[in-house]
Amino acid sequence: MSLTRIQWVMRSLFALLGDLDNPCNRTAFIELCTVGRSFARNYTFPRGILRMIQITAHQMDAPLPSDVAALFRDFESESWEHKDFERLSSVYPNFATMLMPGNSVEDHEMDRFLEKWDSLCIDWPSTALPASSSV
Repeated sequence: MSLTRIQWVMRSLFALLGDLDNPCNRTAFIELCTVGRSFARNYTFPRGILRMIQITAHQMDAPLPSDVAALFRDFESESWEHKDFERLSSVYPNFATMLMPGNSVEDHEMDRFLEKWDSLCIDWPSTALPASSSV
């Protein structure tokens, strides 16, 4: 799979994240998360993007479909490691957080964003997302 296709799938997930109440968007989000998860099994870049989507969904209190919540639980337990952010570049921004008021430049950069969130000990609601990896 080319990096270009992976990038468009991941960007689409960010776009759909803001309107999961719409049934068409919800269905597309579920399907693209499944595709994104398959990319994340093999490549570091989509693994980082999928983690950003997971954390951003939590920040936005997005109403995640149960299929996606389960996908994120599996992703975090099977694929994401706390130190994965070290393999990523700051070049790729977190588009969803760029629009939130009061964020600094560091909040937009992939590796710093993931490092910050993975270093926190967060109790995720059991219906939303899994607990973050221990530090």
